[in-house]
Amino acid sequence: MPFLADSPALNESWGFLTIKGSKQNVELEDLSKLYSFLLGLNKSNALKVKIDSDDVTIDDLKDFILNNTPFNNWEISVNKSLLILKDSGNVFNFFIQHNKLIEWLSQLDPFDAENPFHMFSPLILFTDEVEQPIVGLSFQILHYGQSVQNNSMQYKLPQASEINKIVHSVSAKDIVIDPSHFAFASTVDSDLEKKLYILATLTMVASIVNDFYSVEKIIVDGMRRIEMKLFENSDTVSQKEYQNLLKLVSWIYEEKASTRQKLFADRITLELDESRSLVFALSQHLENSLRQAEQRYNFVILERKDKYIAELKDLLKDIRNQSDLYSQKIRTLLNNLLRDVLAAVVLVGFTLFTKFSDNMLLDKELLLIYVFNGLALYYVSSILFQGIVDITDMYVSNKEILYWKNATKELISENEFTMHIETSLKGRKRSLWIIYSLIALMYFSVAFACYKFPVYFKKISTKKVEVKNDKIPQHTTPKDSCSQGGK
Repeated sequence: MPFLADSPALNESWGFLTIKGSKQNVELEDLSKLYSFLLGLNKSNALKVKIDSDDVTIDDLKDFILNNTPFNNWEISVNKSLLILKDSGNVFNFFIQHNKLIEWLSQLDPFDAENPFHMFSPLILFTDEVEQPIVGLSFQILHYGQSVQNNSMQYKLPQASEINKIVHSVSAKDIVIDPSHFAFASTVDSDLEKKLYILATLTMVASIVNDFYSVEKIIVDGMRRIEMKLFENSDTVSQKEYQNLLKLVSWIYEEKASTRQKLFADRITLELDESRSLVFALSQHLENSLRQAEQRYNFVILERKDKYIAELKDLLKDIRNQSDLYSQKIRTLLNNLLRDVLAAVVLVGFTLFTKFSDNMLLDKELLLIYVFNGLALYYVSSILFQGIVDITDMYVSNKEILYWKNATKELISENEFTMHIETSLKGRKRSLWIIYSLIALMYFSVAFACYKFPVYFKKISTKKVEVKNDKIPQHTTPKDSCSQGGK
C-alpha cells in the first residue's frame, strides 16, 4: 500500500512500525483493506488504528466509510514482532522504507546477544530500493517479491564457538562474537552495504584479538602487547578493506587458528599506533602483515612437522618398549611355570624312589604329606609373589609412560596421544590378562594336585599291599608236619 511507504511521519524498527498522517494523504478504504488483510492472517491484534487520537476497530472504519465521517488525523501502530514469519528454518521480517532499515542497522550492537542477527538465523529481510540481493552466510536482504537466494560466499568464517577458543572475552554483559552472522558477498557497494561492512568488520576484527572488553578496549598480544580501541566513529570501511578482512579471518581460522593468530599478531603489533583504532590500523597494514604471516606460517609448519615426527617416533619407541614388557612378563611367567613343573617332577621322583620301596609299608606317610603339602604351598606362594610383582611392575611402568609423555609432549594432542596408547597396547593388555590368568590357574591346579597326592598315593599303596598279601602261599602246615616227622 503506497500510502504506508510514502508517509512523511514514519517510525520503524525491528519490532514496531508507527505511521502518522492527515486526511489528505490517506483513504479510509486503504486502512480498512490493511485491517482486513491482517484479520485474514489472524494477526489483527498486531494492528492499532487511531482516528483523531481515538482507537477504532474495523467496524468503526466501515462506519466512517459508510457515513463519510469527517476526520483530521490518523495513526497506525504495527507490532512487527507478531508478524515475524518462520518457514523452512528461515525467519522473515520486513522494513517499509529502505532508509529506516539503514537507520536501524546503524544503531545495532553487533556484540549484543539479543541482536536479531544472532537470535534469528538464517534471517530474511524484505525492503524496497534494493538494487541487488544482499546474500550472507546467515542473512539475506531482498526486494519485495524476490525469492530466497543461494549462498554465494567464497570464504568460510568461524562461528562463536570457534572464536571463544582464541579470544578471551572480558565483559560485564553477555556478548557474542560471530562474524558469520554479518558477513555477506558484496556486490554494489551501496549505502546499505556500507552499514553492513561496519557490522561485519567489527565482529571480524574482534575475532582476531587476544582480549576483548568492549569496542573501546581490546588487547592484541604479539611482539608487543598493546591495548587500544577496536573502532572509532570516524573510521570507515571500504569494499576492498572488507574483502581483505574476509580473507584474513578465513585464513586464520582455516586450520591451527591459535598458531596463525599468533603469527599475525606478532607482525601487526609492530605497526600498531595505540592512539588509533585497530580497524584503522588494519586498513593501513593488513595486506602486508597477512602476507608475511602466511610466509612465516609455512616455515613454522615445516619446523613443527619435523618436531612432530620426532616426538611421534619417541612415543612409538616407548610404546614398543611397553609392549615388549607385556610380552616379556608372559614369557617369563611361562618359563617359571615350566621350571617349577620340572623341579616338581624331579623332587617327586627322587622322593618316591629313595624313600619308599615296593615292600615297604607306609609307616612314613607323614613324611610324604609334609613333602607334597610343602610343594603345594610353594606353587601357591610362587604364583602369588610373581603376580604381585608383575602387576605392580606393569602399573608403575604405565604410570611412568603417561607422566613423562605428558611432561614432554609439545605437538601431539591429548586425544591423539591417548589414541596411540590405546591402539598399541589394548591387544597386549588383553592377551596378558588372559594368558596370565590361564597360567595362574595351572599353578593353582598343580598346587591342588600336590595337596591331594598323599591321599591318592595312600590309596594306591594300600591296594598294592592288599594285592601282595593275597599272593602269599597258604600251605605251610603240611610242610611243617613233614619236617617234624623227619625229626
